[in-house]
Amino acid sequence: DLTTLIKVANTVANAFDLQGLLKKILDLIFEVLTCDRGSILLFEKKKRRLKTMASRSRLSDDKVLVSKSIAKEVLRKREAILSLDAMSDTRFSTHSSVHEQNIRSAMCAPLVRKDKIMGLIHVDTCTQPRAFSRSDLALLTGIAQQASIAIENARLYREVGERERYKYEVSLATTIQRELLPRRLPQSKKISVYGKMVPAKEVGGESDEEQYAPARGHDA
Repeated sequence: DLTTLIKVANTVANAFDLQGLLKKILDLIFEVLTCDRGSILLFEKKKRRLKTMASRSRLSDDKVLVSKSIAKEVLRKREAILSLDAMSDTRFSTHSSVHEQNIRSAMCAPLVRKDKIMGLIHVDTCTQPRAFSRSDLALLTGIAQQASIAIENARLYREVGERERYKYEVSLATTIQRELLPRRLPQSKKISVYGKMVPAKEVGGESDEEQYAPARGHDA
């Protein structure tokens, strides 16, 4: 549905808050698909494991869970999949997560950017089988493609903001430390004192370097 994809593009184009962006994406999905539950999962950068970042349900406020077996299949094949009825689908029917979560129709699409999987969009029904079609899968795949670009942009925007905050914090810490240091170095006839402050690259402390050199005619 070209109209829906254009709407998605316009909605997420200038969304730089990641959580707000994910909520908007789910809201759009629920407008165009007859799903009962939906989730967006992203890989945590350090741990490299999927984490549910946003979810929604038409049925209740209970926590929305995603079928691990369906998610693993998408990661393995690196493409979107459709299950008309997960309860009778031989790929998933033997997995406990499908029965525990009462998953009937399900679709799952990877979030891919620069040939790298960033996460997944997972939607399902628990009230009726065959709720989704191949055209629905194509639409979800298109939404995932648009979402991947927007999610990457939001992450980059956040990283730039964090770097700027980091620079400000280091600058502020340096200024505070300079104010705490004595205006004049201690004077002594026996030694010559030299001082230098080197700001640390991380907030939390600075390196204060003091060099003591013997004055003429004296041992340090």
